[in-house]
Amino acid sequence: MANRRALPLVLLLMAFIAVSVTAGGKQEAAASGPVSIQFAISPREVGNVIPGYLILLTGLQTIPPELYEAAEIDGAGRLARFRRITLPLLVPSILLALLFRSMDALRAFELPFALTQGGPAGSTQTLSLFGYRQFFQFLQFDSGSAVSVVQFVLILAFGLVYLRLFRRGGQ
Repeated sequence: MANRRALPLVLLLMAFIAVSVTAGGKQEAAASGPVSIQFAISPREVGNVIPGYLILLTGLQTIPPELYEAAEIDGAGRLARFRRITLPLLVPSILLALLFRSMDALRAFELPFALTQGGPAGSTQTLSLFGYRQFFQFLQFDSGSAVSVVQFVLILAFGLVYLRLFRRGGQ
């Protein structure tokens, strides 16, 4: 039901991006400004969160229904059941989904490269794209390699933080 409601909004957003507007007597793409280009990338990025939803769905399916039945018999309302049963048991799944999504976001390359080449004015340039440009476009191998190492260290740091939180959440 929620998917049917979201579909017209996504289609409307995609139509807005595809339509050309007249500005100052010449045709300009609707997604030509630094802010509006983010809207051009956003519909495609929605597909990257689907694995996170699947992880959360799997986590929800592992919660025994007997816990909800017992809480209902004890007189717990919906909010109390969510706060005391669902959320604590979903913490490992939430952290795993956040870990995967954060790693994907930190190493994003193909979408900004294919759609905008990092433009206009670098508004969609990611760390990966910056390293690529330094290495291959400007032939600055030292700074391109340094960017890659910094990116690796950032991803490793995020991974270690999430793993530490994951251990605490599992206890």
